[in-house]
Amino acid sequence: MRNTDSLACLVILLTHSGGTDLGARVRHSQGERLAVRQKPAGDISLDADPKSVQFEHMGYEEVGIGNRRWIFIDSEGRKYLLRGPNADEIIAPDEDTDYVRGIYIGAKTRALLNERGVRDLELIVKCEIPEVGQKIGRLDVHLVP
Repeated sequence: MRNTDSLACLVILLTHSGGTDLGARVRHSQGERLAVRQKPAGDISLDADPKSVQFEHMGYEEVGIGNRRWIFIDSEGRKYLLRGPNADEIIAPDEDTDYVRGIYIGAKTRALLNERGVRDLELIVKCEIPEVGQKIGRLDVHLVP
């Protein structure tokens, strides 16, 4: 029954797409448009309000992503906790989450980064797309005291 539904969706897509280029749609469904974005872009002040800069996973719509992981890592391989849209929600680097936006660097993580003198990190988002496999998005993050 599952395959029948999938095939029916394909037939409906093909009959209603007209002259539309299906290649772009296929690339989207395979996660080719996935990206990690920082809002606002630029350097992040460790002294600013923790929610003043947030991260989001873009291009996931209609892709069917599961098992998303947010990994905030420095050049020495140390991983740091992030916060979810709800202030009490901790985003651990080795745990799956459904959050796609509103991720931020919490006050305790900011203090630790400042104490260690860390200024450059990478934010990695790993996710699984059925029938495609793992996709990884990366974003360089620069901190200022």
